[in-house]
Amino acid sequence: MAHHIYHTTAFVCAEKPLGEHNRAYKLFTRELGMVVATAQAVRKLQSKARLAIVLYKFAKVDMVRGKAMWRIGSTQSYDVADVDIRRVSARIASILLRLIPEEEPNEPLFNEIILLYPYLAEGVFELALVARILFHLGYWNREFTDVLIVGTIDQLRTYGQTMERADIVRNINTLLDETQL
Repeated sequence: MAHHIYHTTAFVCAEKPLGEHNRAYKLFTRELGMVVATAQAVRKLQSKARLAIVLYKFAKVDMVRGKAMWRIGSTQSYDVADVDIRRVSARIASILLRLIPEEEPNEPLFNEIILLYPYLAEGVFELALVARILFHLGYWNREFTDVLIVGTIDQLRTYGQTMERADIVRNINTLLDETQL
């Protein structure tokens, strides 16, 4: 029986060693949502996949649904940012892991992540991305501020110079506490 191969871009949220050479990943994808997928022999030094699937970055992956879980076939690096934003993207991945149910697609949210990811080194973009994650998952109080939710890159930069950061952080923390997750 032939299996359907899903070619997708994925944000690598978490990884865990499996045995001596394999690794399991939690990937957030446009078409499938949050999935757990395994990669065979990815921990070997000669593996090309170990350089393509990097924690807290984007990768292009080909996946097949197995009996119990997804399996990763070929991979390709897909780096959308020029700066090192590992600490910020780790916080974003933590929020995604906490709030997104498995295998529930959320294409608008994935598009927001890919749009704002290259700018995460600028503080306002991290707040905007967290606000947009909460908005797309139904937690955000829309009347608090619309610029964070619908603003363009230039509008966010301008807003970042005049915003009350403490109020926004307080609102985000309150909403995250209310999720009880």
